[in-house]
Amino acid sequence: MKREERLKFCETCSNKKFDLNQGTICGLTMKIADFENQCDDYNENMLYTKKILERKSNIGASKTKRVINYFIDINLSCILALLIIAISPNEFENFIFFPIIFLYYFLTEYFFNKSIAKFLTRTKIVNKKGIQPTVKELLIRNLCRFIPFEQFSFLGSNSKGWHDSFSNTTVIDDK
Repeated sequence: MKREERLKFCETCSNKKFDLNQGTICGLTMKIADFENQCDDYNENMLYTKKILERKSNIGASKTKRVINYFIDINLSCILALLIIAISPNEFENFIFFPIIFLYYFLTEYFFNKSIAKFLTRTKIVNKKGIQPTVKELLIRNLCRFIPFEQFSFLGSNSKGWHDSFSNTTVIDDK
């Protein structure tokens, strides 16, 4: 993990301190953060996190981009599923359509923090901390896509679908 990635994490921690020579440091160790995936001493600063979320909500992806993402991704994942079904034995075709769509979304979002459509529209997925979602958040996000009528959950004023709400994730512009 690079220092920039750690700093994004540290920004929401109540243990952070600022040192004129080193910049942002851990207030417990008085050193620059050196954790790999997560910090065991992380303590969320709720006030600061709220400010970050308010700022992030202002740059959330537009409904237009979200609709474009949906149509591109659903078509790509269905084409992929149909191609795999075409080359698979007939007895499996009824069972692999939805898992392929799930894997399309989950794997692209896990490895790239965005689907193919999000690459094209320059958007990405973040969790409530403004960082890449965890595996658990991605699992919830992508399982929720199969809730009946989930696509219509975007019709509200906040542009958040159920797969965003239940997983505490959102799609933002990737600048």
